[in-house]
Amino acid sequence: MTKPLNSSKSYELSFKRSAIKEIAALPKNIYTQVMEHINSLRTNPHQGKILHGAFREFRKLAVGSYRIIYKVDDGVLTILVVMVEHRKQVYQRLERQQ
Repeated sequence: MTKPLNSSKSYELSFKRSAIKEIAALPKNIYTQVMEHINSLRTNPHQGKILHGAFREFRKLAVGSYRIIYKVDDGVLTILVVMVEHRKQVYQRLERQQ
């Protein structure tokens, strides 16, 4: 379930260094789509689905075959983009980071 769009609040985006590298390495057409979705998180941070199990602190947003993994901190209105990866590899990488 997502929270309704609230235009009075704008969240600040931050990125893990590894996520910046992953985004920069994307094909141009995917890069553009990913950045549009990431920017949309500023006004609607809860649009992504909550992950399950040990990863429930993260949310995922699908962009074609890629997944944006991020955390929302409603207390300080920030979003941390943790990872952008192909759907086949994203969960294996998350497990390695734990």
